[in-house]
This record gives sequence, structure tokens and C-alpha cells, in this order.
Amino acid sequence: MFERYTEKARRVIFFARYEASQHGQPYIESEYLLLGLLREDKVLTTRFLRSHRSVESIREKIEERSRTQERISGTPDLPLSNESKRILAYAAEDAEGMGNKHIGVEHLFLGMLHEDQSFTAELLRQQGLTLSKVRDELIRRPHNLAGQNSDESLIKEHSRDLTEAAAAENLDPVAGRTRELDGIIEVLCSLHIRNPLLIGEFGVGRSTIIEGLAQRIASGKVPEQLARKRILLLDPERILQWKNERERVGQRLTAIFEAARRLNDLIFVVDDVEAFFAAASRLALDVPGDQIKRAILKGEIQFVAATTPSGYRELVGAAPWLENCLRKISISPFNEAGVLDVLRSRRGKYEKFHGVVYTEAALECAARRTIHDFPGALLPGKALEIIDAAGSRVKLGQPAVPAEVS
Repeated sequence: MFERYTEKARRVIFFARYEASQHGQPYIESEYLLLGLLREDKVLTTRFLRSHRSVESIREKIEERSRTQERISGTPDLPLSNESKRILAYAAEDAEGMGNKHIGVEHLFLGMLHEDQSFTAELLRQQGLTLSKVRDELIRRPHNLAGQNSDESLIKEHSRDLTEAAAAENLDPVAGRTRELDGIIEVLCSLHIRNPLLIGEFGVGRSTIIEGLAQRIASGKVPEQLARKRILLLDPERILQWKNERERVGQRLTAIFEAARRLNDLIFVVDDVEAFFAAASRLALDVPGDQIKRAILKGEIQFVAATTPSGYRELVGAAPWLENCLRKISISPFNEAGVLDVLRSRRGKYEKFHGVVYTEAALECAARRTIHDFPGALLPGKALEIIDAAGSRVKLGQPAVPAEVS
């Protein structure tokens, strides 16, 4: 029955059977197919659901529905419900209609939306997904085709997906930078100059602000124009690693940006952008090359760059044409109130790690000491060091095991 299914699609059904069995159900209903898909294909999940909270919300609603249903003794060989059989039939039709020989996870996903009276389709509609919307997106950028995989693999090899990290809640919260984030989004949504350049002294928090942008996209708090974008932090060391092979570096750069043009949903991040261009210059490269240069100037490739004021002067000297496609956003150091906002946003992480509770007075003291006792310190990093050290010091007075069991 499943000869035409890809390995990943088969595993979705395997996981669905497992989930239904664990919940004591007599059939594999459509919601368990959805749970199987969420377990198997994180790429598809991140692409369409974006937020880790959206995934958890779906899980919770399925769990709640299962608790209201009668449980039976589990069996490992559960049959598909009639509803799930129809979803598989729709998936086969969609695969054929899209010119695919094999039935993949994306076709199963479409099949769930076809069965529009199902509990599963209702869950997906609550996340803003419709059959036409998902199908149009998959036609525009197919999922897991050979050429697509090649582009995705190349991009993944030379960058880190900050949007994916944000969706998985692997980034620290960003506080006190609403104005700067709004400015970045305004530039990215502009018609002409669409590439923000963050300028601020070393340690002021440029990278953290960019992570905040990824978090906004992952949570859906951006205009529709940015809703499906991915923020990718380029890894210059991997791109420029062949120091004695000028031609190979040039080819790799061209391939990366050409892949970005085809994928059409990427925003690159180039941190310390002047260092990247300086390294390329030492290799005597015309970086990013005439073809890529034209793509950037035309707005076919978008990026967010970051540098210091002195780095900006170096950058414009090395590549003066960049001034025509970058819009500067100044990043100022935090004041005491800003440092305190950051400490409050990170409080839970440090409390969990150290097993302590930070009072409001302790956080205020750390913010005040950072500003007044460490002139020129990197903010808010120094304040975080202070509360981290305080948490560690509390542990010095605690025994390794409770006295009653020692």
C-alpha cells in the first residue's frame, strides 16, 4: 500500500500509529497523522507553523480531545480511520497533480487540509493555514525536491538559521530594543533601500538585536511581507576557508547567493561586515562579484549587516557601491533602565541554572553598579556577569547534599 510513499512519509504514518496507540484509540485518526508529521518533519513544521508555541498548542488541543474519548487497550497494529484513508487518497491526488512520482510529507499535509470538516483541518485553520495558501506556497517553492535539497544543503552548510532557533526557543529574550527592531523591519519592508546596517560600538548588542528580529518573525509579529522569511547568519570562515584557492571561493560565493535567489525567502546576516570584505579583498576577489552585486542593488538579495563606526568607514572604502543599498541604523549603549530591562528578561534563566531567586533590589543594584562602577564596560554583558557571579557565590555556602542524607 505504501510503495509510492517516501521514507519520511512512511515514518509519519508509523508515528501516527504509535501516537494513536499511546492514547488508547481504536483507529489512526487524522489528528494522529498530524502529530506524526510534527514529529518527523521539523523543516515543514518550521516553514508553515513557525512558532514553537503553535506546535505545542496543537499538541495540547489533541491531548485534550483524546482525554474526552473512551480509551481501549492498545494494539500495535491499528487501522486507519475512514477520515485518514481519505487524507491519504487526497495526498496521492496532490502528488500526481504536482507532477511528483512519490507521495511525501507535504502531500500528506495537503491531504489534511483537503478533509476540511475534520478536527485536524480546524486546528490548521486556527494557525492561519488553508489548502490554497499551502498549495500555492509548495508550488512556488517545492518541499524536498532534489534541486531544492541541493540549495538548502548549501545554505545550511554556510549559515545558521536564526529563525529556526527562535521557533525552537533556543535564543535568549531581547528587551529594551523595540525602537531598533521597528527600524530594521521598516527598512526590510521598503521598496528601494531594503538592507539595514546596524552601526554601534563593540559589545553594544548588535547581534542580540538581530536575534530579536528572528524571534519576531518566528512569533508572527511582523508584516505579511516578512512572515515567511528566514534569517540566516552567514559563516565567513567556512565561505573563505580556501585561502589559496581564489577561484573556488568565488564560485562558492556565487553559488550561495544564486541559491538564495532561487529560494527567495532568505535574509542574510553579515556580522562584522567590514572584516568579511577585508578577508575577501586579501584573496583578491571581486566580492561579491558583478552578478551578485547587481542582485543586491536590484533588491533580489536582502541582508542585514552589522559593524562599528570605524568598521563602516573601512567598509565604504573597500566597497563604496554598498553605500547605495544600505540604510544605517545607529545602536546606542543601554542606560541604567535599559540594563535593568535586560536583567529582568533573563532573570528566569539564571534563577533556574543557579537554583536561586534574584530580588528586584538585587537586579537594580547590578544595573546601577554596571553603569557607575564600570565606565566603558560592555553593556549589558557586564551586568549579566555580575548576577551570574552572585548566583555562583550563593552556591558556595550550600552543601553538595542535604544534611539529613549526608
